[in-house]
Amino acid sequence: MPVIPIFMYHHVNTNAGDMITITPEAFERSLKFIKEAGYKTLSLDEVVAFMRGEREVCPGSIAITFDDAYLDNYVFAWPLLQKYGVKATIFAVTSWLAASQAASSAEKRAAIDESGGNPLRHRQAIKSIEAGEVHKAIMNWDMAREMEASGLVRFYSHTAAHALCDELNDVALAKELVSSKAAIEAEFGHDCPYLCWPKGLFSDNAVGAAKKAGYKAIFTTRHGVVRQGADVFAINRIAVRDRPRWLESRLKVYTNPLLSGIYSAFRKRGL
Repeated sequence: MPVIPIFMYHHVNTNAGDMITITPEAFERSLKFIKEAGYKTLSLDEVVAFMRGEREVCPGSIAITFDDAYLDNYVFAWPLLQKYGVKATIFAVTSWLAASQAASSAEKRAAIDESGGNPLRHRQAIKSIEAGEVHKAIMNWDMAREMEASGLVRFYSHTAAHALCDELNDVALAKELVSSKAAIEAEFGHDCPYLCWPKGLFSDNAVGAAKKAGYKAIFTTRHGVVRQGADVFAINRIAVRDRPRWLESRLKVYTNPLLSGIYSAFRKRGL
């Protein structure tokens, strides 16, 4: 039975060595290898259907996800996804996209130009969001709709305000989950059955609230591959590293049912 590695990205920009950042060169190298080696990128609908035993997938199937919907995903990653015809999913913080959308046309253009020439480092992006200059760090709804129109990219929920869902009371938790789902559905005109926890933090209560809000599957930051029959409300992913040939060296391991299990076991033991 095949297994599916779901790779987790955040930033794609020229700030080599920065936190949770992959350079465009490394990202393009990975996409080129994926296409030339015959790996197939899946949508989350395909991943979840496989987990539920509702469909088969071919060996060498993978999925690519991005968290937070950073502006550099639009500036750097998006052209490369188009170039190689690779599918991807972006988990978006809906209040951030809305705040970015509210910026003036001149501000949006300046942010895109600045991101292309001198992109924000991760901590700078967080400070811009906290300062209310969200458009400098996060894409807007128009950009997201442009990406979705290609058929390659889909957007789903990363909550409304990137709150830590393991700490919220029931009222605040419901607001984070329900309003973000509704915003995605209103902006894109499609259902939003998938959620990704901010910073990977959740509790049993949060999972229950997500089910009540109508989510059909939830993605975590827990390391591991996806197997048929696994819990769709606690889906593993694999954080990508910005090292030469990292993805190339890992794909054969993570798409092999036996090797992926052995590698994950050694990794958990710190070996």
